[in-house]
Amino acid sequence: MAYCRGIRAFRTALLLLGALFVLPTQGQFYNGSNQEFGKNRIQYREFLWQYYRFDRYDTYFYEGGEDLAAYISEIAPTHIQDIQNKLDFVIDDRIEFIVYNTQSDFRQSNLGLVKEEESAQIGGSAQIVGTKVFVYFEGDHEQLEQNLREGLARMMIQNMLYGGDWKDVVKNSALLNLPNWYTEGLVSYLVDDWTPEIRDRVADGVRYNRYSHFNRISDLEAVYAGFSIWRYIADVYGPSVIPNILYMTRLSRNLESGFIFVIGVPLERLLEEHHIYYSNYFNQKGLGRDDPPFETIRVKTKPQRIYSQFKISPTGSQAAYVSNELGQYRIHLLDLDEYRKEEAERREVYERKKKEFEQKEIQKAKQDSDYIARSYPVYTPAKVRGKRIFKAEHKLERKIDESYPILEWNPQGTELAFITEKKGRLWLNIYSLDKKKNYPRELFGLDKVISFDYASTGTQMVFSGVREGQTDIYRYYLVGNRQEQLTNDPYDDLDPRFVRDDSKVIFASTRTNDTLDDYYMEQETQLLKDIFVLDLNDRDVLERITDTPERDERSPFEYDSIRYTFLAEKDLIYDRYVAEYDSAISRIDTVIHYRYFTRVERLTRLENNPIGFHLNASGENYSFFNFRDGRYRFYIGDSKQDGAFGTLSGPGSSSEDLGVISDEESTELPGLEVLFEEPYQHRGVDIFDYQFRDESAQTVPDDEEGIPDTGPVIIDDIDEIIALQASPEDTTILVIPKARNYRLNFAVDQADLDITNSFQLEFYQDYRTNDQNLSPGFTPALQWGLSDLFEDRRLVGAIGFLGGISDLSYGVQYDNLTKRLDKSVIFQRQTTSYTVSTGALPLFVKSQSHVLRYQMSYPFNEVFSLRGDLFGSYKRDIVRVVDDVSLRLPNQHRYLGGGRVQLVFDNTLSKGLNLLNGSRAKVWTEYYRRLDFEGNEYPDFGVIGLDLRHYQKIHRDLIAAFRIAGNTSFGQERLISFLGGVDNWVIPSPRYDNTVSVDASQNYAYQALIMPMRGFYRNARNGTSSAVVNAEIRFPVFKYFFNRPIQSDFIENFQIVGFGDVGSAWTGSGPYAENNTFNTDQVEISNIPSVTFILQNQEDPLLAGY
Repeated sequence: MAYCRGIRAFRTALLLLGALFVLPTQGQFYNGSNQEFGKNRIQYREFLWQYYRFDRYDTYFYEGGEDLAAYISEIAPTHIQDIQNKLDFVIDDRIEFIVYNTQSDFRQSNLGLVKEEESAQIGGSAQIVGTKVFVYFEGDHEQLEQNLREGLARMMIQNMLYGGDWKDVVKNSALLNLPNWYTEGLVSYLVDDWTPEIRDRVADGVRYNRYSHFNRISDLEAVYAGFSIWRYIADVYGPSVIPNILYMTRLSRNLESGFIFVIGVPLERLLEEHHIYYSNYFNQKGLGRDDPPFETIRVKTKPQRIYSQFKISPTGSQAAYVSNELGQYRIHLLDLDEYRKEEAERREVYERKKKEFEQKEIQKAKQDSDYIARSYPVYTPAKVRGKRIFKAEHKLERKIDESYPILEWNPQGTELAFITEKKGRLWLNIYSLDKKKNYPRELFGLDKVISFDYASTGTQMVFSGVREGQTDIYRYYLVGNRQEQLTNDPYDDLDPRFVRDDSKVIFASTRTNDTLDDYYMEQETQLLKDIFVLDLNDRDVLERITDTPERDERSPFEYDSIRYTFLAEKDLIYDRYVAEYDSAISRIDTVIHYRYFTRVERLTRLENNPIGFHLNASGENYSFFNFRDGRYRFYIGDSKQDGAFGTLSGPGSSSEDLGVISDEESTELPGLEVLFEEPYQHRGVDIFDYQFRDESAQTVPDDEEGIPDTGPVIIDDIDEIIALQASPEDTTILVIPKARNYRLNFAVDQADLDITNSFQLEFYQDYRTNDQNLSPGFTPALQWGLSDLFEDRRLVGAIGFLGGISDLSYGVQYDNLTKRLDKSVIFQRQTTSYTVSTGALPLFVKSQSHVLRYQMSYPFNEVFSLRGDLFGSYKRDIVRVVDDVSLRLPNQHRYLGGGRVQLVFDNTLSKGLNLLNGSRAKVWTEYYRRLDFEGNEYPDFGVIGLDLRHYQKIHRDLIAAFRIAGNTSFGQERLISFLGGVDNWVIPSPRYDNTVSVDASQNYAYQALIMPMRGFYRNARNGTSSAVVNAEIRFPVFKYFFNRPIQSDFIENFQIVGFGDVGSAWTGSGPYAENNTFNTDQVEISNIPSVTFILQNQEDPLLAGY
């Protein structure tokens, strides 16, 4: 048994200081255990890009995205200026907006695609983002603006902290390491003020003291925590200090120094003051609010999952909900009748035991006057786990698409319908509860469905659908699989529901008027939504239920035969309201004139925001859930008991006639202003006719009062006026120029510097008898990467120094990722020098290897792919002339051709440096043959191998890693596998075990290192086949124990690695087979040539170390 102490930890610590960046890993066993795995982006369609050019920015779009690109172009100057003012930072370079019609389309792009491979070196990669900002449309222009601001904020922070020039990025990314709460929290602060979601999450984190362990909060929680910190700094110290903090952080290369230099407070004290501040703040804000006693369903949840779409069936006996973990979603069913039955039985047992306990306590108190009676524990309902009926997608580190799936029960409660997206197409799925089977059908003509509802007959549906950047209402016929468009305008029409016996549709919309056939180009739009009703028999004029430009209403339902219910926001909390739309006689002349009005009453005063409010088809039950104490809590309410909670006519209710609409007088509906006393400010934008925020109104000098107005000012950017146009109004209009076709151009996007102890050539090294130089020694390598705007095409160049200036390795790679089949062309050249012992004077040889590969990769999904490549190489061995003998020796020329096929699986998630969670696997075969252009036969050789890895989280950041790998070679020439050592062996220098002989009869031509096999020298075992099993416990010591943010990258990534290795290399059929040359020694006696002794080797061919 061999022991090896701290090799991995020592190497990690040393290379953190010595290496700045890491190069892409190699494939197969060309360089030890370094393997190339990687996930995939899949293109299901081809994008034909165009763009609008303005003075300071370009807006890129593809077919169907013209209106979205125009909208982004019009609102971008306002948001650019606003974020620049907040950061006190100006972007000088041209900004590039990349607009996707849907998030599904964006997921097909290659933007941000970085190979997250494990490497033997420790470091990072300097990703040069530049000024690219990508946005995608999810059916809501309010969300689109938030996406735009998020992209702008992240891009400006990147440029402010790391610089826009590639030299600054390389320098600062190497020396400045910022935690997630710092950067993502700052982005959230710049994107928006308090929102209902942020308010709930921050209040919950403060109240339940989750921010005291700042180093352990999840990535999502870090966003909310970071927002609250930056918001606290802005409230207490003023918004102007934030740019100074960022500047000092960049200057000092230290996070804490930025806070100390500017506000004079260390980070630990700042976090304490932040907690006290918000504890007092939310205690004040929570006064007067409480949740009514809803029926609680204790669903088993996991903290890393996001839950949505909690919907109760029409009969009230079933419920369904969706869970989403890193993009992988599941649909669950709950049997409420069974749950309630079991709960009733448990409650009965509890009450009986409680009664018995209390009686015993009373008896004890009577017997002993000093005895203090104990109370029985409070009853806690049992947790229920939903039955999973559908699962799709993979867990990936990407922006989660929470818009799918969307659920709805059919009117009878016998089927659950849900809409999903797969391979860029929409699917309507009908799940039968009786048959327990799913029936999918494809939906055509729509880019996305936001929400939908069944008609009472079950034969029709109403969709909120997106097509060409526009969200409208559609009626869908299940028989015939077709839809009918009901609205067609730029307003966002969301949450449609059938009402009034399917004769009308109620929905939430951003529209500002109630007329459908108005010329919408002249209408002003808003971002907040009101409630409208569409009469399917009279589609000219809508019934307007609310008119609240400063309030947001959503999730409308039919409450009863005369009223509607919906959610409306007040004080950053959505409450339930009920509205009655009615009419009365206004006056009578030749005809009767009516006026229309709406009465609204509040139904709840909730402490936390309801998520996914849903009223079932019978109208008797409603369901929702909220977030409290770090987890989701599910509730079911009874509509019949609404009055008991202080609503309608009960205590605490409020009623107000909110206004009148008259046919004759066209009186405006005032809306909910009476109920909402402190408006939550949110800006509406006239996307067709508006004035920029920073522009003051045009004033006319006194001496020019008689000069007539020349019309509106037309500009193509926020700075300069390019034309004047006659018009009776004074407005500012952004002219959308003619679209241009995108032309391919490249820019530097990555720069890597590596110090490695491996050959860079992506192929096996030549085997030379008695050559113990299996590694080139410590060598520096430099790599540059260029890509086009969409990162579909990439050009990479690299150069490495193998022991000196004369021994170089360089190469170039071109990747074409525009279509589903990814293609790459790679050329590499490597020069090495070695010495050959001839018995007399040694020969000095310079070997030049040239490799050309054409690689292809076909992804089956985002984690599984089939890869293959064609290979050709030319090698020339040049004998250096030092004497007459070397002068007469010819140079050697060898040509090799072949290829390889690989199956690659990778669903790992990064938890930190050298910390993964998930599995990786690769199975491959490769075959090569020497080529002779003179017609002679040359030998061939091939390799079959596998590498299986699994990473399992044990606790927090403690990771267990397991690996099984092996290979075998076949053919006339063979590959020798040397077992022993570790990847990138640094100190002491790699040693070769001379006690293990090499079988000379195997015709070895190439060599591979099989590692890690710690505690043993290289060549501890060798052969044509090999296998190794590794197990590690990776323990990031300081990161595991520290609760506060860690400033040092070295301390945060410092790890102790416990390991166990088992492996062997052999010839023949197996390690213990008789034909394994390691198991026998053949001894010949020189004096008796006819006698040969065969000795059995008593050493175990299997090695183990820990």
